[in-house]
Amino acid sequence: MVLDKSYCTANVGRHRFQCYDNNERKCLTLNRLDTGIPNCLNNYDESLYGTGSGIKWNLPCSTNLKTDCHLVKTYIQHSSARNFSSNTPLVNREQQTTINRISFQQYCDSFWDLEKHVDEMSSSCKYWICKNDEYQCGTGQCIALAWVCDGEWDCSDASDEEAISLNKNRLIHNSLLRNFSFHVEKCRIRYSNAPFSKYCNVSFEFGCYLSGVLNPLNITLNHPCINLTQIGDGVEDCHNAYDEKNTFSSNAGLGGMWGFNFRCGTHHIGNSYSCYKGINCTQILCSHYRDKDGSCSNPNDFICLTDNHCKRGARCDKKVDCLNGEDEYWCPSGSLENKILYRNSKKRFSLERRVLIPNISFPIEGTLKTNKHQSSKTIGNLRNDQSFKVHSYQCNRGIAVVEINETRCLCPPAYYGDWCQFFSDRISIIAHINQTTEFKTISNMTFKIKVNLLFNNRIIDHHEFHVVPISERIQIIKHKFYLLYSRSTEMLEHKYWRYFNQTDVNHNHPYSVHFDVFALYKNNTVREIGSWHYLIYFDYLPAFRLAVVLKFPSWLGNTTLDPCSNKYCNENSTCLPVFNHHNSHYCSCKSGYYGINCSMYTPLCETYCSANSFCRPDDSDLQAKKKEFYCICPLDHFGPRCNLKYDNCDLNPCLNNGTCFSKYDPNGENSYMCHCSERFHGQQCRDEKMSIYINLNMTKMLIARATVVQLYSYFPTGFLLIAYQKSYIGLPSSISFYHRSDYAPPLGVLKIYEGLSHPQYFLIYFWRNQPKINITSSPQHCPHASLLFSEGINPSVPAVFNYHHICHNNTQRVCFRDENYFCICQQDHYRAECFMLDIEHDFCYKCLSGGKCLQGDLEDPNDFICLCPSCHQGHQCEFSMQAFGFTLDSLLVNYSKEVKIIYVPIVCLLFIIGLLNNFCSFVTFKRPTPRKFGVGNYLLIFNLYLQSNLYSHSLSLSILHSNHLHHFFIILAGRSRMKVVGRKISFSDMLKRQFKSQKELYVTPTIIVLSAFPQAILTFSFACSQLSNLQNHTLLGSYLLSYAPQVLGFILYILPSTSYKEEFYKTFIGKKYSKWMLSKKKSKTTIMKTKRKTSK
Repeated sequence: MVLDKSYCTANVGRHRFQCYDNNERKCLTLNRLDTGIPNCLNNYDESLYGTGSGIKWNLPCSTNLKTDCHLVKTYIQHSSARNFSSNTPLVNREQQTTINRISFQQYCDSFWDLEKHVDEMSSSCKYWICKNDEYQCGTGQCIALAWVCDGEWDCSDASDEEAISLNKNRLIHNSLLRNFSFHVEKCRIRYSNAPFSKYCNVSFEFGCYLSGVLNPLNITLNHPCINLTQIGDGVEDCHNAYDEKNTFSSNAGLGGMWGFNFRCGTHHIGNSYSCYKGINCTQILCSHYRDKDGSCSNPNDFICLTDNHCKRGARCDKKVDCLNGEDEYWCPSGSLENKILYRNSKKRFSLERRVLIPNISFPIEGTLKTNKHQSSKTIGNLRNDQSFKVHSYQCNRGIAVVEINETRCLCPPAYYGDWCQFFSDRISIIAHINQTTEFKTISNMTFKIKVNLLFNNRIIDHHEFHVVPISERIQIIKHKFYLLYSRSTEMLEHKYWRYFNQTDVNHNHPYSVHFDVFALYKNNTVREIGSWHYLIYFDYLPAFRLAVVLKFPSWLGNTTLDPCSNKYCNENSTCLPVFNHHNSHYCSCKSGYYGINCSMYTPLCETYCSANSFCRPDDSDLQAKKKEFYCICPLDHFGPRCNLKYDNCDLNPCLNNGTCFSKYDPNGENSYMCHCSERFHGQQCRDEKMSIYINLNMTKMLIARATVVQLYSYFPTGFLLIAYQKSYIGLPSSISFYHRSDYAPPLGVLKIYEGLSHPQYFLIYFWRNQPKINITSSPQHCPHASLLFSEGINPSVPAVFNYHHICHNNTQRVCFRDENYFCICQQDHYRAECFMLDIEHDFCYKCLSGGKCLQGDLEDPNDFICLCPSCHQGHQCEFSMQAFGFTLDSLLVNYSKEVKIIYVPIVCLLFIIGLLNNFCSFVTFKRPTPRKFGVGNYLLIFNLYLQSNLYSHSLSLSILHSNHLHHFFIILAGRSRMKVVGRKISFSDMLKRQFKSQKELYVTPTIIVLSAFPQAILTFSFACSQLSNLQNHTLLGSYLLSYAPQVLGFILYILPSTSYKEEFYKTFIGKKYSKWMLSKKKSKTTIMKTKRKTSK
């Protein structure tokens, strides 16, 4: 049945087919796959990935043939895993190509897989190249060598049977086949006595009743021969299209090739039914219609053309009984299956045949780790004791104990009787803790859940299990157990009475199951925190299953919303919430108390259970003289009285840095669980996963914005199955991956995105049957096939038929691809092997603003990266940078490593020069004299800012533009000084004097503004546009130019000022510089004097 997607959750979803599409909301059971009626819009439930023939044909999985069952399971599981990687439907594959997608091996294989049979057209298949072990027909089709001369046409032109002698165009390929001459001779002998061979020259003619004549049976008048070249030419030359068996279509049954069907008006009749009486249009091919006396009525009886005698059972008995052999004419060969469905067994064989990948490996050299880990398994010897065999099965599910020739049975709780032959009435329970609503304060605690089966609030059976939240997050655990109804006389009588009392069954529900939760603290204390209560409505049934998901309420931990905030219990009990009933509570008896309202107390509880344990008296029988007690043990304690302490994790059973979690399994078989590190797996993390390590050595220069690494295994029919996927920003230098399979994924592909679309594909490696791979690979570029065709290619032929010639004509080509296939050339470049490629494995739909979403791990919906369009940034391209232009990071991010290496030293050099300049400025402005004035303090602080700004590679335009205020201060100073001196000097002269004497106040800001102008102008001019390399370098240059003020602070602030320059020479650096200059001047003077004396 078809279920709504809401039912496809947890484990259920892993075993249901979900159409590889979220929006369809389908949840198909396995029996709905390949039924002939599609339930998915993309047809994925009928054929593999919605293309070609059915799933059952591509992946045979049955009782007798189970080799591909694991692939069917993977295909189903991926149908839901893919749903997590996208939120919109997949692109319709039919929009990607003009013809539907089929496996590459299904082209020119002599079977129809596409509409209008375009995959088997001789005009296209003549360009095909067959495998080295296949026979190539005259039409270009490829068949198994064993099918040659087997009596059944597999080539549409019969070049594998009667017309084999005419197949000279393929002689070069076929002559290299093993024992090919034997098959040719076999055909010559087989067809030397073919029907009508006495009339026809079998070396170039084919015998058949002619079509388009009044009486085909008159072979004297209508010569029963056609030329062998007329077979399969699409023209009916023989009666009933006998020469077009592999080219005409039939509408009988499931349709398909014409084969041995018969045309009766507009209807087509299968061969096995055509000669039955009542069908009045087969007189030519069925001779019993010529029977005059009614003695030849059986469909297998035959009347020869030369006489009217009935030859019983002679039709198609593989013996020539008639003079012209017409009794063996129109006879299908092979099994009954082939007689009903033409060539059906061969089609099945073709699809079940393993796809061999001969003579392909890349790279040729590398380090392979072939030490396959093999785990030894010991099989215990069966006991040969005859008495053991006799008594082993006497007790059904129990254990036989033999004592003095008398057998007694020890029955498990679920069975009873002398031979454990009866089922106990019981409730089977499956429980799982849902941690999505679990509150944080108890997320790391361990819980003990005591499950009670109650009858009128009396416990009649119980079971307990532990919940370790951390371990259940790693592995989903379902707790499965059963609770038994009491078989006491009183309870059996009540059950019998209730079974026949429908009114009581409808209105009263005495049975219920309570899940009481106890929190086990690390300080060895126990506290009950609540319970889940479920009524049993079908207690009259002998067996009932209760499956529950136990959810903690969202208000847990909030005292104001707790139902017990305004409810009270007596002093002997504690008010606790019922989690699955709104605003409901119950009163839980404290340790040692029991009975109605917890009114009874037994002091034995104080000593019966160990310290810190929770003691519960058994109140199922209040009249019992001797009380039974039940102890709720604290953490890591167990036993009837909680006196035993043991934790398997104390022994550190998890190897290789694995983490141990206790499971508190009472039988001790699975008392702990190991969470292994990435490299190891197994129950104790003992087994090392097989590793793949690839060091990438790219030979093609690319500006990679993002890279997706994909490792594939492949279906036997040539479909690629992704085993590992990882997305990277930029180009990774190496790839590492650990896997649990016996062999590493044989194919590695690299998708490099330089832009938002049209990624470039590279082949990393192709190696089969290797457990470990450790190589240095120079990935080979795999261009689109359309770029590799020569001008002589016939455009009317689909491109896929010429793919072999891409390898055949270029011995340097390693791989290529298109939207459907990823192809690898054989090492001898004789032909290509192509695999079905799903280009959407790395597609996702979580990026905004038109960004390109690249999915990483398919099982992790949060593992993705976004390639943002121009002027957008952020993890999901959620930020628009249109108003901010470019940043240094955005300019450098797309450059290659070599270009970045050039720019990094330039930046480092600027930083060192700026550090020296700013340090000289700092020691100058730090002196007391400059700091007497506000401008000196300002320049000191501003100098520190420039150095820190240089370090952080950012520039605050607001502070730089504040330097424009110096012009205003100069003007104000000129006016004030003019007032002081009176009218002796004009305002313009005073202003010029001020500009000249205070030039350090306007020269520096002017240089700063001018240095920032190119960057500002270019940044906003090129904003939100795709930059060329020249524009990119120009922007980088202007960006570095804008740092000139930070780099040249000493030159801008100290050297233009006479007073600041004098202060610099008073610093320890200035003094050393003066001494060095003085000594240099003296040495120069000495040299000059020496030269003068020498000249004299």
